[in-house]
Amino acid sequence: ALAQAARAEAYLARAEKAKAVMPAMVGVSATAATLCLIFPALTASGVTVNPLFIGLCPIVSTAAAAWGAAAGVETLAQGLLALGKVSRDRIISVREASTPSLRKKVLQQRASSIAKATIPSLLIGLLMPGEFVFRSIVAAAVAGAAAAYNLAEAETIVA
Repeated sequence: ALAQAARAEAYLARAEKAKAVMPAMVGVSATAATLCLIFPALTASGVTVNPLFIGLCPIVSTAAAAWGAAAGVETLAQGLLALGKVSRDRIISVREASTPSLRKKVLQQRASSIAKATIPSLLIGLLMPGEFVFRSIVAAAVAGAAAAYNLAEAETIVA
């Protein structure tokens, strides 16, 4: 029983380690969304802002959300191991992926999570009617919300 508790504690420590990058990703994503809000105000005050900077904000925000989503899946995998939940269809940790079939499954699980975190902001940025600046602001904000959601979900796993 003591060995099992020590193993669970080790898995929980790995889950915390995987989750450690997620607050930074939320911060990066929120900062990019905030910068996207500041650029129109600067333009209104007469400062020339390159549209590249405005377009870069949702890209940075979405990339941070994707990185946070991948970290969230690893946190979930380690948390399930800490709880002793081992089944065939569970989420697999990167550390466990020793065979090509397991590596493929890990890649599919991470890709699915990244897609769930990034596709909404990309679709909103591309398909929403309105000016480029408005769409960039909304897309960056949606990506920031996805990053924050993934962090909250990871916190419930390790709590």
